[in-house]
Parts: sequence; structure tokens; C-alpha cells
Amino acid sequence: MKSDNIIVTVRKAKSNDIPAIVELYKSENWLGDDNSIEKITENYNYNSKRNFLYVADYNGKVVGTITCSINKAYAFNCMNYMVFDYLVVDKNYRRKGVGEQLIGKLVSLAKKYNIESIQCVSSAGKSNAHVFYNKTHFDDPVKGFRKTFIQE
Repeated sequence: MKSDNIIVTVRKAKSNDIPAIVELYKSENWLGDDNSIEKITENYNYNSKRNFLYVADYNGKVVGTITCSINKAYAFNCMNYMVFDYLVVDKNYRRKGVGEQLIGKLVSLAKKYNIESIQCVSSAGKSNAHVFYNKTHFDDPVKGFRKTFIQE
């Protein structure tokens, strides 16, 4: 790690982390019609064996978050693969190694679950994110498509 990087604790989110996660989502304009603290708390299943919500904790402050799910491909010998999304780091903590540590947690999880690949979807206009993904060895570019049902 570079000398200006910080060390965070990457851990599963707890219900009392949800307000901080909502603030991170708000900072990226990621809130939909009903993304209240109550609704997000209701939707996240903290005990799931295949869906995970992690936070990057720096001295008791949530400075980043990521979600992932482990899925089974029924073709390809029913291998497991991981999909992650909603990676966001507080603007004051970017370029300090927080995102790399969140991705590192997923890589550790992938090894534990014998994951064949880790996949993410990133909007075409997020070139800074794409540079970051290349830097963290996501180097098999694919073209993805998304059908969105929520209207702006």
C-alpha cells in the first residue's frame, strides 16, 4: 500500500450501519423512491449465506460499502460465481486504498467459496471506476446490458 493509504476494517454491515450507508448512496445520487433507512434495513438480510453487505470501517466511521451475491451457474458444472455492485467510498477517503480493501474482502470470500469469477456491472460513463477496476485486476472486459424499470 502507498504511504497515504489507510487501513480499514472490512466487515459485514450491521443494522446500525444503515444510516451511514444511506448517506454514501445519497452522495452518489443512488437513492430511489423508497430508499429510507427503514426500507433498506427491512430489505437487507444480514444472515444470508449467499448475499453480503460489507462496510469499510475507519475508526468507527463507515467510509465505504459494497454488496455482493454468490450465484450458481447451472451450466459450466454448476460453478459458483460472484456479482458485486454498489461499491462506494466516501469522497474524503478515496485514493487511500479503501476500495482495494473492499475488493480484497470479496477476493477472500471468492477463495472460501471456490468462486470461478467475480463480475461487476458499471455504467458506461464511469471512467474513473473503470480505471479502478482495471487497477484491481478486473481485466476481462465484457459488454453488459441493463434494463431499468425505475423512472428518474
